[in-house]
Amino acid sequence: MRRAQRVLRGHGIRNEGTDVPIVSRTQGAYLWLDDGTRFIDHDNAAGRIVIGHADPRIDRAAAETAAKLDLTSVGVTLTEVELAERIVGAIPSADVVRFVSSEAVALLLARRIAAIATKRTRTLVVRSHAARNRMLPGLDGADTVCWSDVVAMTNSPTRGRSYAALVVAPDAYPLWERAAARQLQATAGLAAHLGAVLIFDERTTAFRHHLGGYQAIAGIRPDLTVFGTTLGNGYGIAGVTGGASLTDLPGEQPPIADYLAPPHAVSAATATFDLLASGGVRRLWSNADRLRKGLQRAIRDGHVSATVTGIGSTWSIKWNRSGPRAHATAARFRAAMLDAGVLLPANLAAPANLNAAFSEDDIDETVEIAAAVLKQVA
Repeated sequence: MRRAQRVLRGHGIRNEGTDVPIVSRTQGAYLWLDDGTRFIDHDNAAGRIVIGHADPRIDRAAAETAAKLDLTSVGVTLTEVELAERIVGAIPSADVVRFVSSEAVALLLARRIAAIATKRTRTLVVRSHAARNRMLPGLDGADTVCWSDVVAMTNSPTRGRSYAALVVAPDAYPLWERAAARQLQATAGLAAHLGAVLIFDERTTAFRHHLGGYQAIAGIRPDLTVFGTTLGNGYGIAGVTGGASLTDLPGEQPPIADYLAPPHAVSAATATFDLLASGGVRRLWSNADRLRKGLQRAIRDGHVSATVTGIGSTWSIKWNRSGPRAHATAARFRAAMLDAGVLLPANLAAPANLNAAFSEDDIDETVEIAAAVLKQVA
């Protein structure tokens, strides 16, 4: 830790008083620290690990490609073509795909395409009240509007006409099921009202909940979709997909060699996609459904004032209290779960994520631990 504090920044390392864990190993559903402490990982790199940590099938595909092919800027590879065909066949709004090496670059590329298409420069991001001040990489300089203001803005005859793009994360501060569909329909209406390009930021939802992304669940076709490293089970690949009329616009290509997805990451993504398609998505839903039902029983049996929300492989506990009290309860719950061996996201507003390597025993152990913790913090 002393060595890290001298030479590293990020991951919570800021000064000599900062104490962050030293991670030594990950495998399947688990994460280990250097002192041997094991956690059941419900963070999974903010959802980027979808099949499981260090999955040998994905790692083998990446290693085999890396042994014979590395980065070039000369042309495409067969694996890129095959992966793009899979994505176009799965995502409803996809005609063509552009691969890049990072999620931030993918979102910047989508914004650039929108700017060229509309001859405007500004971006509007639809966010929850809880997340409105927390901007993610790739959204620098964007304006924000809260969910609650979308309808009012749509009814304004002139407000916002200078926007090139409207960006929305379908699971923003998770609005699930019918509520989410209504909000997303309203957002699509706002984009049409503004004459802006509708961009779905599916960096955390694409492929995990449905091979066609959250848009396939909600029944909405955005103009552009940004996907992230979930596709590669954590390997460095991201991209933009959408209609050919937008993505074929001149001038949208980023500097060639700087942002290309490396071939080994493309192979990892292809293996991940195929594993999700051959039962992985179904397993994620089944495991999370078992977990959510178990947590709801624990809440009911413990007479806790809370409920469980989530979709697909995600889950959250919504505390039936407001403002600082809810935040304090969520913080106590996370800390107590961590002490008991369950790792939850550091962002208290973010949903927890399973991966496909979770067993029923892992689910049941999590529920058992949560039942005891709920009694402590309720």
